[in-house]
Amino acid sequence: MISQRAAPSIDPTRVLGQIAEVRAPLDPVGAVYAAGELWTARADTLVDVGERVTVVSANGLILKVEPVEDE
Repeated sequence: MISQRAAPSIDPTRVLGQIAEVRAPLDPVGAVYAAGELWTARADTLVDVGERVTVVSANGLILKVEPVEDE
């Protein structure tokens, strides 16, 4: 089948460096919305719903995020 040779459509590296919005509290694992998709994410500190984070890395399909510093 052709679909078996297609590139994976889920690529967490495409969101590296992007700003995401927290949709489920990161304590330490929750969910963020980035690049039009909901992702599982992990943070070193508690981050509440609605806050913005930066995607810094990915481990499999789990994103590592850090809070956005005040601008």
